[in-house]
Amino acid sequence: MDELMKILEALTEALNNSLPLEKEKFRAVQEDRISTVEECMVKEQALALKIKGLEQRRIKFMEEHGYGNMTLKEIAETLKGEEQMKMNALIEDVVLAVQNFNSYNDESMKMIRLKLHTLEKTAAAEGGQTYGRKGTTGDDEHMMSRLL
Repeated sequence: MDELMKILEALTEALNNSLPLEKEKFRAVQEDRISTVEECMVKEQALALKIKGLEQRRIKFMEEHGYGNMTLKEIAETLKGEEQMKMNALIEDVVLAVQNFNSYNDESMKMIRLKLHTLEKTAAAEGGQTYGRKGTTGDDEHMMSRLL
């Protein structure tokens, strides 16, 4: 069980370490600093790979120890005393870290979509062309919508 707890601690740490990056990305989007947004997204990809690796380790551990079909809360219920309290605290930490990450990430993505929509409307109003998903011009699709 110690290994699972270490995985959850590492997952929480990775998610919490991503918060400053998410905040930086949000500010960069607000301030139209495209190169900073791109830099943040590259860093996000590296963090996403780390988080994915930790998630794979968690799944593997759970399957190897007979917990494959159980949630973390169900696993915690099988534990006793201090071990159960520690597992419950770790679960709460992971849930909070995921919520914080999702909150900042969602706000950044909303801002990006809004700014793209504004740019597309401005370009169309000024007689410029916009580009759809298939590389053809069109007024109804955002030029980067396939990335979002």
